[in-house]
Amino acid sequence: MGVRRRELHDPLHLSYDIQLDNYSTTTVNYMTVELWDGAVWHVLKSYINSGGSIPWKSEIVNITPYADQAFKIRFHATGGDSSDINWWNIDNIEITAFYDMPCLIGYDFTLNGVVGGFTPDTSTLIPPGHVVPGHTYTACVDAIYKYFSGGHSTNNCTAFTDHYFYPPLNFIADSIECNAFLSWQKPQMQGGGTPPGLMGYNISRADTMIHYCPSPDTLSYYDLNLYPGTYNYSCVAKYNMAAYGFSGYGYSIRSSASDSVVLTCGFDLPFFEGWNQSSFTYNDWTFDPSQ
Repeated sequence: MGVRRRELHDPLHLSYDIQLDNYSTTTVNYMTVELWDGAVWHVLKSYINSGGSIPWKSEIVNITPYADQAFKIRFHATGGDSSDINWWNIDNIEITAFYDMPCLIGYDFTLNGVVGGFTPDTSTLIPPGHVVPGHTYTACVDAIYKYFSGGHSTNNCTAFTDHYFYPPLNFIADSIECNAFLSWQKPQMQGGGTPPGLMGYNISRADTMIHYCPSPDTLSYYDLNLYPGTYNYSCVAKYNMAAYGFSGYGYSIRSSASDSVVLTCGFDLPFFEGWNQSSFTYNDWTFDPSQ
């Protein structure tokens, strides 16, 4: 019989059931399972009657090396004297392509049709230098399968608009008495250089903005006259979107790390107040609300 694969590069198997009802072992008789590749017959499996009858059994033979060509399969009985056997039985012949998901080895990622690389994981990062804020891109991924000759799935694609701006670097909060001193470094593009459109920085304490530094060259800020306690700070960079062909402003993600500072300032207890200074400033009294 003749058969051609429906789809290339998937593992291909021949399966069948075989049985021998033997009469005598005076001469040797064979049953060979053979494949014709257009030039020669290849023996895939061979059975012999010298051990007597063979009970029914199921067999599977890998024929993947012939998967991308036309071929024929035959069951060929030969021997010294066919009277020494009653019959060979062959049944349930099937040729099957196996789609085996464990052969999945990873994924190829493309951005606007340009290959971005291979990853064995189900996520990847797009380097900031490959996209421009405010612009729309199409990202695609296809699965790669390690069959005998390899194979790819169809692409799965999605569109997205880049909103990434470079954040400030190395943000640090230090305590100076009852004040917090905050410092950071300018955002840096891959390969160096200040990102276009950088205007300044927003400083937040406990996720609430407390100050805007209106210059890209201002790299520190004092948060003054605080009560003792723990304070958490963060910094984001502000950008003019005109540098990217859009109107309005954009903001980076938070600094590479937020930072906390613990203020342990004030007078040690107990302290003395004689109320003879004609002022509340001797021991730095404050009022809430102010008076």
